[in-house]
Amino acid sequence: MENHAVHGRKQELRRQLGGVRDSLASQQRSRWSEAACAAALTGLERMQASTVLVYISFRSEVDTMPLIQGAWKRGIEVAAPRCMLPSREMELYRITSLSELRQGAYGIMEPYPKLAWRWPPERIPDVVLVPGLAFSKEGGRLGYGGGYYDRYYSKLLAGGVQPLPRWLGLSFEAQLIAPAMLPLESHDLRLDAVVTECRAYPADWAG
Repeated sequence: MENHAVHGRKQELRRQLGGVRDSLASQQRSRWSEAACAAALTGLERMQASTVLVYISFRSEVDTMPLIQGAWKRGIEVAAPRCMLPSREMELYRITSLSELRQGAYGIMEPYPKLAWRWPPERIPDVVLVPGLAFSKEGGRLGYGGGYYDRYYSKLLAGGVQPLPRWLGLSFEAQLIAPAMLPLESHDLRLDAVVTECRAYPADWAG
C-alpha cells in the first residue's frame, strides 16, 4: 500500500507524464512505436525467447501491435493479460489472432476467454513487457496505480520461480526521467531493461 506522501507524488507525476505522452503527435507515436518494437523483437531473437507476455496498448502508450505481430511471424508464443476485478490480479491467455480480443477492464482490449486459450499458471513467459507512464534508464517504473504487474512479480517470487522472466519496459524517450524523480517503494517492480525508439537501457539486456 502506498503511503500518503508517496501516493501524492506518484499521482502528480502520473498527471504530468501522461500529459507529455498524450501531447505527442499520433504519427510520431506510430513511428516511434514501430522502432521500439523492432528493437525489442531483435532482443527477443538474440536471447532465443520462445514466449512473451505483452500488454495490449491503450490510448497514447507505445503501440505493441508491431511487436505482437512480429512475434507471431517469428514463432514466438504471445500471452496477454486479462485484468481480474476486484482482486487486481492478471489471468494470462495465449493469443494467436487479434480477433481473440475484446474490450475489458478499464476499456482496454484483452483476451476473451471463450476464444483465447488460458495460459497455464505454471508456465512462465521468457519476457514480460510492462506498460508505464514514466521510466528511468536504470529500470525504475511509474505505473498506473493498479499494481497488476507488481502482484504478478511478487507471486512469482513467492513461488520460488527460477529463472524469473526478463522484465522489459517499452517507452518513448520523452517518458524517461531521472531516478531521483521516481518515488519508488519496496514493492514496486524493477525492470531489467527499458527499450525506446532510440535505444535500449542497458544496451546488452538480451545478452
